[in-house]
Amino acid sequence: MVLKGAQEILKKDRPFVLFEFGLGASDYYESTAEELYQFFNLLDYALFNLKDVLKNNVALDLEAFENHYKNNSEYYFWAAPK
Repeated sequence: MVLKGAQEILKKDRPFVLFEFGLGASDYYESTAEELYQFFNLLDYALFNLKDVLKNNVALDLEAFENHYKNNSEYYFWAAPK
């Protein structure tokens, strides 16, 4: 809901977004990995695993993002304008 409220700012100003996303809170708020990925994708943002972004700078595809979510292997992500 917070990101949806900031949608116009994300479109206009294109800030970087650091966020936490994982099982527990996301399912409580009925938010899925696919929904969040598509939200950023529609705004022309790429998602990165925060731990790996400085090492390889490779954006996550939907499958990789969902795998982190389902396996609880990573909770911290970076959304960056493409």
